[in-house]
Amino acid sequence: MSMETEGGSEPPQVEEQPQGELSYAVLDYSINWSDFCEKHGIDRRISKALNKLQFERPALVQSRAIPPVLESKDVLVKARTGCGKTIAYVVPLLQQLLATAPKSGSRHPLTAFVLVPTKELCVQVNQVVNSLLHYAFDVISCDMHTTTHPYRKALPSILVCTPAACLSVLKSRKELGPTIKHLVIDEADLMLSYGYEEDIKGVLGYLDRYQCMLLSATLNDDVETLKGLCLHKPVIVKLEEAESGAAAGEGHLKQFYLPLRPDEKYLVVYGLLKLKLLVGKTLIFAKDIDSAYRYKLLLDKFSMGSVAVLNYELPFLSRNQIIESFNMNAIDVLIATNQAVSGSGAEEQAIHRGLDFVDVKAVLNADMPDTAREYVHRVGRTARGGANGTALTLVDDVEQWQEVLAEIEEAGVEIEALPLDISELNSLKYRVEDVSHSITKKAVASLRQSELMREVLHSDKMKQQLQENTEDAKALRKSLRQNNAKVAGSTIKKSLKDLPEYLVPQSFLNSLDEDGDASNPVKLAALGKGNSTDGKKGKGMKRKLSSDPLKTFESTRKRLLTGSMRDRMLRKEPSNVGVNVESLAPISGRKLWKIRHRKHVGGHSDRAGQPKVNSLAMKKRRKKFQLGGRS
Repeated sequence: MSMETEGGSEPPQVEEQPQGELSYAVLDYSINWSDFCEKHGIDRRISKALNKLQFERPALVQSRAIPPVLESKDVLVKARTGCGKTIAYVVPLLQQLLATAPKSGSRHPLTAFVLVPTKELCVQVNQVVNSLLHYAFDVISCDMHTTTHPYRKALPSILVCTPAACLSVLKSRKELGPTIKHLVIDEADLMLSYGYEEDIKGVLGYLDRYQCMLLSATLNDDVETLKGLCLHKPVIVKLEEAESGAAAGEGHLKQFYLPLRPDEKYLVVYGLLKLKLLVGKTLIFAKDIDSAYRYKLLLDKFSMGSVAVLNYELPFLSRNQIIESFNMNAIDVLIATNQAVSGSGAEEQAIHRGLDFVDVKAVLNADMPDTAREYVHRVGRTARGGANGTALTLVDDVEQWQEVLAEIEEAGVEIEALPLDISELNSLKYRVEDVSHSITKKAVASLRQSELMREVLHSDKMKQQLQENTEDAKALRKSLRQNNAKVAGSTIKKSLKDLPEYLVPQSFLNSLDEDGDASNPVKLAALGKGNSTDGKKGKGMKRKLSSDPLKTFESTRKRLLTGSMRDRMLRKEPSNVGVNVESLAPISGRKLWKIRHRKHVGGHSDRAGQPKVNSLAMKKRRKKFQLGGRS
């Protein structure tokens, strides 16, 4: 942690975190919230709200950034995502407004803007502010504004909005400019890259005297530009990666990368999730929306839980509902992209950046990020607020990755190469390749069509029109049913849901714990080496596979998936190992289908070379002889 001012003040000391509690390195163990609020004169209503939210101790970034803000100084905060920057500016902002609240009992007028880059982030920041206003809502109010349309409601004390929306408010109500005393710019490193430079300059043109706070996950040229535009002799608070738990070792976030060929991605993504090397709620990043839906089709085919795509083409409310469902654990895997809608305001649609996804255990960069900044914002969705997390990047362009990696490591972040031999997953290759043939452009288009038709049917704006045009509504519902049936038929096979033990690589069986999970990233690395993490081969598994049943013909009913037709076909073992291959059990797909549907299977012999005593021809002969005997 470092703190400096352009005037050269000394940074306060930070108490070292106790050994053995490194998973909470983001917290300041030198003080709790109650004592912190009392020490800095923070209103008791804020302290009670923090206690109600079960916040026991301030984060390091909060304990260092709040005091200079309370002293009315401009502040620039640099800390990785997920370490508590939102509370770091909300608490002092509320304290300053409560200190200047009208004595008459009326609500505080609009005096603060909080600028964020996306509409979804507006929703989350607004929720945080209102949760801290639980005991002070009668004095201070907070609302959000996410469009460029005029703000027609009564003005709140704090308005959370995008720069474009903020500028539209100031243009329609020019008298507000001199009354704004506080300006917060969150995710500052994204603002200019999103094309908000002119909007921010326009906002600053309306303001007179104000205190400003910039918060950023990285310090780059864009942040330096904003610093020159907004800040005056700022206090600079830097939370280093080692302090925020992002460095490798015993910290919160374990980061790996895995080089592979592009045609191996589906195999690795399926293997990581099916073999439970990535455990818990998972966030997958794809390069574009088409790739995102391809990954969804892949996971749906194998029935990998509830999978959703955070599609920028959907309306804002629908996207927000998907995020809430993911946060409430109704969705297991969420797939997001970097792609944005072309046209004005496109940058607002890069919806994953800055969002607070709740309890994300793993981030999988299925398509590698283009820049170090993009990488930081992706992996920052996990290991938030002192929790543990794992980030894995699949690298299909080593040269480009080396450039990104060098820039990341300059910031003190260590990313390990995952020692996973992809050939270990070859037993799953046939399954994945077979499924990948069905992931076509037509299948992707059908899935996206179904989503859009569903949105039209549930849209409030289209509700009246559909009620007036009932035939159109019926046709749309019929089309949706047909499309859903088409998508379901091409994506889901119940037989692919379970994985027979003989397909699980031996090295993975030896390294999994008793629950079949990779319990932590250290085991994840050990799995790639094919070693057991506890030094005892096969510990935790009740059954061991001594050999490959497809090679030795020694499979038994217990070793195969319950209800499998292959089990029925191989149930009778051959009496002679050297039997003619053509006389062995028919296990081709066509013959399995015939047996499953009780059709006649042609051939001169039954299993293991035994004569067909129940063939149709034998039945006819038996019937003929019986009739002849009667006559």
